[in-house]
Amino acid sequence: MQRLKGKHGRFRCHLSGKRVDFTARTVISPDPNMHIDEIGVPIHIALTLTFPEIVNGMNLEQMKKLVLAGPDVHPGANYVLESSTGRRYMLK
Repeated sequence: MQRLKGKHGRFRCHLSGKRVDFTARTVISPDPNMHIDEIGVPIHIALTLTFPEIVNGMNLEQMKKLVLAGPDVHPGANYVLESSTGRRYMLK
């Protein structure tokens, strides 16, 4: 049982304390105006968070709309990453 207790236990030391990408940290609080399967994200956090999206024939039109919307609107795009060169085009 000693391996599981405290900050140096297996869970806290090896599993829960690592840095990860594409995340935010905030306080959880109830909202009676939302359904049980919904979450509310403040707009300033939603505009900051990004996740990679690969452009293909199935989502090309949707990706164009996100790029045209830009980084100041949700949903929008913050940057475009060209896969062949690795160059990042910032949209702001």
